[in-house]
Amino acid sequence: WTHSIDSTVDEPYNIIQTVDSGFAIVGSQNYSGFESFIFFIKTDKNGDTLWTKSFGTFGGDAAGSEVIQTVHNGYLIAGTYDSTTNQTFVGIIIRTDSIGNLLWSKLYGGPVGSRFYAFLEYNSNKYLAVGEHQYSAPYDIDAYFVMIDSAGDTVWTKQYGGSNWDAMYSAVLTSNKEIISVGHTKSYGAGNSDVWVVKMDSMGDTLWTRAYGGTQDDFGYSIEKTPDGGFIIAGATENFGADSVDVYLLKIDSVGNLQWQRLFGGSGSDYGVDVKSTVDGGMILTGRRDTNYYGVYVIKLDSNGCLTLEANFTYNFQTSFAVGFIDSSLNSLSWHWSFGDGDTSVLQNPAHTYSSYGTYPVCVIVSNSCYTDTFCDSINILPVGLNYRSDKNLARIYPNPFSSSTTFNFSTALFNSGAPFSVAIYDLFGRQVKKVENINSEIIVIQRDDLRSGMYFYKLLNQFGVLANGKLIIQ
Repeated sequence: WTHSIDSTVDEPYNIIQTVDSGFAIVGSQNYSGFESFIFFIKTDKNGDTLWTKSFGTFGGDAAGSEVIQTVHNGYLIAGTYDSTTNQTFVGIIIRTDSIGNLLWSKLYGGPVGSRFYAFLEYNSNKYLAVGEHQYSAPYDIDAYFVMIDSAGDTVWTKQYGGSNWDAMYSAVLTSNKEIISVGHTKSYGAGNSDVWVVKMDSMGDTLWTRAYGGTQDDFGYSIEKTPDGGFIIAGATENFGADSVDVYLLKIDSVGNLQWQRLFGGSGSDYGVDVKSTVDGGMILTGRRDTNYYGVYVIKLDSNGCLTLEANFTYNFQTSFAVGFIDSSLNSLSWHWSFGDGDTSVLQNPAHTYSSYGTYPVCVIVSNSCYTDTFCDSINILPVGLNYRSDKNLARIYPNPFSSSTTFNFSTALFNSGAPFSVAIYDLFGRQVKKVENINSEIIVIQRDDLRSGMYFYKLLNQFGVLANGKLIIQ
């Protein structure tokens, strides 16, 4: 199903599935083109709205970044409140009951400003908000962590960073309740901005930090645990051959060692916003594209962060000797063709002209950033009118399966060429068990005779080679 929930909702930032199989959505709702409020929508499992709430005050902008359903079926929302009167912003956390009624709201941070970008449940009585904390304008910004209890009271706060802009956008818990978060750093690392990962203990003290990226900008927006105890990170990069900005996907082990990295994207700006593990051991990546138009896309990947690769091609005859090849491979980035006569090509969709009649084995080897695959097919270069790939074009066979006899109904093109042809039948061991030669009728009937029940193969042949082949089943 699809739903357009509210035309006044400008930006939804987070959706979760609730215990009743419905959904809770938070974001930012514009009011009269000036202020914005936190919107909070609850739907049933079909996406139909059950209730909507908004939180905020005039004279400021508020946005909800993430929502959690608590063990008591209430909700906690973390976000940011910007005051338009004194030009400051603070982190905000709101608690509601099970139907969205406000229980309390509290502000966190200062003196210049703080923002919360992510929120997670540490245990049934503790919750962690992560984001950024600004000390002075414009770039003295640190990664910001606030642990609160169920009443919203601060248990501890931590700020990590250097003299430039450092922030955190996502966090998860490890199996032993340690905290690992991802964001970006302009204070550390190799480039202008690097992906930054910080691992902390239950009190927020750092266990290790790592920076990843190149000399240009890199950002980490989402982190997720993987079944092997490591982590997968989604973000964006201007490095490693990126065209403008590409989706940046990294895999690290449990102590932060980089295991692999992948890039996805086109000619514009592409960002990886969120990544989640899937039950098949792979992962699903969501992102956005900002190129002439704005788009949202989803990429399904295997456990190596790779797109499934499958080689395939089709072809068509341009003349008796000229063939156009069309790549129909899945997720291929490079191609190497061999046409069976010694010639090759690295074009995606090449054309090739043969010099003589015959049957040629054509293969394409395709590759992407992870894998290589090969697909081969035989091309029959025949006199005019006989260049067919599929037996459906040359002969219709019925019934198949059959018990006593089957009928071959041949295309008139076979006779127009003037080249004699025959039908041969083979058993599973490749032994020829029947053959009808010099066929001069569009319809022939082949009797079963003493052939046993089972699978057989037929070939439609002439002096130039195999025109078509297929299976026959005798019942």
